[in-house]
Amino acid sequence: MNKSLKKYWRQIVSLCGLISCSLGICSNSQGVFFKAAAEDLHIMIGTFSMQNTVSYIIMSFCAMYVVRLTGKVKYRRLLLVGSVLTGMSFIVMGFTSNMIVFYILGILRGIGASTFAVAIVTIGIHNWFMEKTGLVTSLIFCTSGITGMLLPPVFAYIIENYSWRAAYVIMGIVSFLLILPALLTDFSLNPSVRNEIPYGMEKEGNRKQGRERGEKHGDMVILIALIFIAVIYNIILGFAQHLPSFGTDAGFGSRIGAMLLSMCMFGNVVFKFVSGTMSDKAGAVRVTMMMAGANIIALVSLFSTTNIFALYGAAFLFGVMYSVVTVCLSLLTMDFFAGESYNRKFPAISFAGGIANAAAVSILGYMYDFSGFYRAVLWLLIALHLIGFLLLVILNYRRKSQI
Repeated sequence: MNKSLKKYWRQIVSLCGLISCSLGICSNSQGVFFKAAAEDLHIMIGTFSMQNTVSYIIMSFCAMYVVRLTGKVKYRRLLLVGSVLTGMSFIVMGFTSNMIVFYILGILRGIGASTFAVAIVTIGIHNWFMEKTGLVTSLIFCTSGITGMLLPPVFAYIIENYSWRAAYVIMGIVSFLLILPALLTDFSLNPSVRNEIPYGMEKEGNRKQGRERGEKHGDMVILIALIFIAVIYNIILGFAQHLPSFGTDAGFGSRIGAMLLSMCMFGNVVFKFVSGTMSDKAGAVRVTMMMAGANIIALVSLFSTTNIFALYGAAFLFGVMYSVVTVCLSLLTMDFFAGESYNRKFPAISFAGGIANAAAVSILGYMYDFSGFYRAVLWLLIALHLIGFLLLVILNYRRKSQI
């Protein structure tokens, strides 16, 4: 590997660690804690999962301002503060029983995680890679799925054999380790900070493409459609964190429930890679439609079978939703906005989606608490899918009108 390529691979490795902590730890592994912690603290699942909601809202909101701060403060300093806040909040959660303290820790974790949130990672990808953007996006986001696939069973084992408190302490340590590569290398969100150019920009054709890419600004209809798409699909994704509870409610043990989440994370990995590579050829709008359709099949299968292997397959297929709200949403935005326009618009889109996902985890938990079953959730999610499909049709029409 020549020296010029190594610098891009270092960026990829650093971004992989950041997204693994942001999604693999702070999001995808939280579901295994809900039931055990809620029962031990004698509270409802929705009440305990609310601290995760608080964290998500704060993270999504603060991420919009992290981009602005990077122009004034070196990004690695922000990242160091963020990693300490995130890791320590998890560790302290293992030593408290007060819900107010949990909510405060959720706020601190949200502030810390905003320095490596999805919006920040995608901006790094957008700034560093002019060529093979879909493939690079897939590779980076796949790592969060691998983390989310491997860690839930580990945390579930620790919870069953030791306690959920010990699992939180270990989670805090792991979160810091994942951010270390970015802290130990000369990582930056923008190649211009290091007097570098994006990957692929050295080609004459891509230099012209780069100039055109920087001129795309979309319009208000497109921005609103993207925001609603982010909200709708993040609400649907919120059900993934309830798969462990769904499995337990269906009559299986907590390990089976954790395995459902792991199968979902396996699907997360597979479909993130597939969606990114397909988007480079078929376009982001078409691929998003295909992935959303696959998720509808997964939802119907989850609620219509009691066969454990069929449930595993349905959970795997449900993982397609992770590719929609990360890879597809990012590439959809790149189709209509670019350059500084993308850097301004995507954090706002991600903020709306983050709030929706955070609220969904608690709302769906309360729907179960008050109804006693998850079937009511199915009809809500399918209705949201229909609205999302209509918005994608609108985007597809707008995309064709721009060509």
